[in-house]
Formats: sequence, C-alpha cells, structure tokens
Amino acid sequence: MKKHILILAFLAFGIAAQAQIPAEVDDILGKCAEKMHNATGIEMDMNLSVKAVVSFNGTIKMYAKGEKSLAKMRMKVLGRDIRTETGNDGSQVWVYRAAIEEGDKDSVFIYKPSGKKKGEYDLDFELNKKYKKAKIKEKNERYEITFTEPKDKEMPKKTTMVVNKSDYSFYQMGVKDGIMGFTMTATKIKYGVSDGVFVLDAKKYPNAVMVKRDKEFGK
Repeated sequence: MKKHILILAFLAFGIAAQAQIPAEVDDILGKCAEKMHNATGIEMDMNLSVKAVVSFNGTIKMYAKGEKSLAKMRMKVLGRDIRTETGNDGSQVWVYRAAIEEGDKDSVFIYKPSGKKKGEYDLDFELNKKYKKAKIKEKNERYEITFTEPKDKEMPKKTTMVVNKSDYSFYQMGVKDGIMGFTMTATKIKYGVSDGVFVLDAKKYPNAVMVKRDKEFGK
C-alpha cells in the first residue's frame, strides 16, 4: 500500500512540475505564431537595444516567408556605423559583413543551410517548450510572458515575450543572461512580401568579396 502511495505522490509531483507553463501561455504563443507566420510573407521593422560590456542601439528590418528569410541590421557601436545582412532563399544562406577597420573589405559568406537553427535575433514562438517556468501578466493592452529555468544550458536564463492582445501580433522580445541582454521591439508590421526579396543579388554588394563556405558562418 505504501509503495502505491509513493508512486501516486511521484506522479502528482511530475504533473505539477509540468504545469508550471500555464495553458494560457501555450494558447497565446500558438496564436502569435499563426499570426506572424503569414502565408503571404511578413515584413517587420524593429528597434534593437543591446546591453553588454559595450551597449548600443540599432534597427532591424526582417522579412520572412515560409523557409525564406532576410534580416538587415544597422547599429552604431563606439561611434561606428555597422551594417549586416543575413538571407536565406531556402537553398543557400548568405551573410554580409561590412568592413569595419581601415583596410578591411566588405565580405559576403555563402553556405548551405544546416537545419532550422535560429539566428541570434530570430523570433522563437516555442519558448513554452524550452523553459520550465512561465509567468504571465497583462500590461498596456498586451500580454507579457516571462520564461525562466531553461531546459537547455545554451538558452538564456530569462526571456520575455510581449504580445498585443488585440490581434496576437508580436510586440517585443527581451533576453537576459548575466550582464548581457537585448530587447527587440516591433515598430511596424506589414503582410505580403515578394519572393524577389529573398534572392541573393551580388550587385547589391559591389565592393564585397564573395566567400563560399562548407560550414555555417562563424563556425
């Protein structure tokens, strides 16, 4: 009898532990993902704020349509304007890095996509599957969801997702891990993107050196 009681107690504890992600969070993220994964494509402007050893602000313009994507980032670090672009047309990925130091050259790294690994600033609508805990509150007509206790040590210790209540569209994502963190805030969302946006056009980078790689950029 005691053995059965212990088994039931263990099962009850396991169910309680799994329930630390409220069902409402699953529902909100699911609706947000559906809204942002529009079949016609989505164009989004965002402000970026990064806090680390060196803090800086910038902007990101993102395009997404199915498995295709393009992200253009502009930022100012220590008085220098830095521009990067990352695109994926479904069959190849390219990363543009503008020259920073005098004498450097602009570069475009081209490689085959490896799975569906997300980039550093990509939106993740499955945070409910990657964290053990989540708390939700309503603020300024938005849902603010804070995720803690990541299941994977590579995930940030805390991530906050803010979703508009009116239509479940994305508003903001904030990441905090030690002294490092960043916040992305949507300023404009538009639906409908031409397939031509996701085509690598070497003419856009007239001064860049094209570098083909077997592995992902930075690996």
